[in-house]
Amino acid sequence: MREPVEGKMERKETNGKVKQTFAYNIKLKNMNKVPVDVIIKDQSPLAQDKEIEIKNIDLSAGKYDLGTGEVLWAMRMNSNASKDLGFSYSIKYPKEKERNGSLDISISSYKRRGVRRVKSRRACPSF
Repeated sequence: MREPVEGKMERKETNGKVKQTFAYNIKLKNMNKVPVDVIIKDQSPLAQDKEIEIKNIDLSAGKYDLGTGEVLWAMRMNSNASKDLGFSYSIKYPKEKERNGSLDISISSYKRRGVRRVKSRRACPSF
């Protein structure tokens, strides 16, 4: 489950620029009686405007693909194990790009996030 982290989501304005920080916590729990290998896939936005700066802050050891914006985590989870993954990024842009308090530009759409279970006999793939 992916949830916003209260207290880490913020918005600052300085010198005609706006910086917004987004932070999420991805919670995992293996409720199986055997260990499983999992692959978690998420994505940070990709700007299509040169004036927009997107910076990944925390990927919790996830592998980031600069071309697609995808973040991948691969791990083995023991039976009844829980894991929290932090995921945060910031977006910096000129204030005039806003309309009604929101960024008024084209940011590439998010691909579908997902968790995929891999057969427990195989090792986690490396990325």
